[in-house]
Amino acid sequence: MPRAGVRLQVLRHLCIAEWHGRGPHENYVDRCCSAALGEYRSGLEGMHTPYIVPSENGGRGGVEWLALTAETSEGGRDGRCDPSNTHPSEGMPETPSGVLITRTGFTPPLQVSVSTYSAE
Repeated sequence: MPRAGVRLQVLRHLCIAEWHGRGPHENYVDRCCSAALGEYRSGLEGMHTPYIVPSENGGRGGVEWLALTAETSEGGRDGRCDPSNTHPSEGMPETPSGVLITRTGFTPPLQVSVSTYSAE
């Protein structure tokens, strides 16, 4: 079966991940039963697992949506990237303040992996 993926780099200030899916800990096919479905929030650094031998990690399964946003001075989401808004043209600022990734229609849930490596 063909498999496709998307790799993207985000600006350093987009350091908060919020998602609806399995969590809060890393989970893959062999560990998904211990990860409950729900809404979770974590700093990107906290999603990385420092394995002795570097490998793919930071996986979260069953993801319906993922929002990457900046942290506010109050420690919360900046509010300008609303995961419940499925139409980016409605209510989104002209200058994006985050990244919102969602699944649509009958597509299967997403598998998200987070790596905190620099492209520099």
